[in-house]
Amino acid sequence: MGLSLNREFYINQKEYLKISVELGLMGPHTLTDDFQITWHTVLNIPIPAGWKYQIAHSPVINFHASYTRRLVGNEIIDLYSQSNISVGTVFNQFSEELLVRFNFVKHQGSTTLFGGHLGSPSSSNRTKKIIESYFFYAPGFIYNAYNATIEGNFIGPQSPHTETAKSWIFQNRIGFALSWPRFDLITTYYIKTKETLEAEAHQYVGITLNNRF
Repeated sequence: MGLSLNREFYINQKEYLKISVELGLMGPHTLTDDFQITWHTVLNIPIPAGWKYQIAHSPVINFHASYTRRLVGNEIIDLYSQSNISVGTVFNQFSEELLVRFNFVKHQGSTTLFGGHLGSPSSSNRTKKIIESYFFYAPGFIYNAYNATIEGNFIGPQSPHTETAKSWIFQNRIGFALSWPRFDLITTYYIKTKETLEAEAHQYVGITLNNRF
């Protein structure tokens, strides 16, 4: 549970920089366990076990930076390099990936691939048509110096259960996006190697919904 403050910079239509500061709280006081148990009960799906072993109370103070550069491309396909770094009380890690995007509908102005505003919301330019659609694939790696969600918090009481995090993690992201002037729908499928010494490789799906006012 927390608050994130972001600042974004678009440079020469080929480079993108995002910096953010995340402030919040981690641990039982967030009541995340109660929320998930209630949600799973309402949907009549199995309730996750192990909440009694969650990381103890800890403040979240994290700095994140992401730099992306368009290497080559045209109206159909683009190739980007993306570097990310996180430093703070929860995540201390660096990641690098190459991202390939296949465009199905030519976008106007900034792309939503990196959170940009697409098109114009003014009444004279407003449209209900899809004005950006693309598929993307991004292989890369993560170097993990410390991950408090696995190894325990820096500040606060000792956590009831911690594990040893792997230093190197390899990840593939596969996704598809549809964008309108005021709304985005992005679905991303993640494939990751194991994050701890005793864990297994895992896969999951993330769905992003954006509404612009």
